[in-house]
Amino acid sequence: TNAQRVAVYGFVGADAVYAYITDMQYNYANTNPGTFADTTLEFAGLADGSYTVQVFDTNTGKVAKTFDAAAAGGKLSISLESWACDLALIIDRKA
Repeated sequence: TNAQRVAVYGFVGADAVYAYITDMQYNYANTNPGTFADTTLEFAGLADGSYTVQVFDTNTGKVAKTFDAAAAGGKLSISLESWACDLALIIDRKA
C-alpha cells in the first residue's frame, strides 16, 4: 500500500539478496515521517529452498533481527514488522 513511498535498492542473485529499503519521505528536514507496519517484500529469481534473513539497523550496522524464510516457485516473500527510515537486508540460502 506504500509502494510510492518506499524504495528498494540492491542485488538479487540465485542464492542471495542484498537489499536496502528506504522511506523516500525521510530526510534531514523530515526525520520522523512515520512508521511502517506489516510490510511484505517479494523477491523473484531465487532458487527454491530455505534462506536466512538478517535485518540490519542502519544506524549501528548491527543485526537487529534474524529469521528464516522459504523460496518457492523462484519467489521469496518476507514480512517485516514495524520499521522506520530505512533497513538493510542480507538474505542467504542455507547450505
